[in-house]
Amino acid sequence: FRSLTWSSSNADTVSIDKGIGVVKSDGTISIQQSKIQPFIQNGSITFTITAKGRGGTVTDTVTLTV
Repeated sequence: FRSLTWSSSNADTVSIDKGIGVVKSDGTISIQQSKIQPFIQNGSITFTITAKGRGGTVTDTVTLTV
C-alpha cells in the first residue's frame, strides 16, 4: 500500500487522475498496487491532482516509486 495526502484551499473541485476521480479538498487515500498496476512505468507512477476554483485551475504532480 501507498498513500496520497493533499491539501487545497478555495477549490470548488479537486480531482486526481489514474482512475481516482473527484476527492475532498483535503485528504488522504490508500492506493493498492493492484489497482494502479496498469499505470506503473519503470517502477514508478505519477499522479496529477487538479484543483479548480473561481481563481482558475491549478495542477500538481507527485511520483511514487513502487
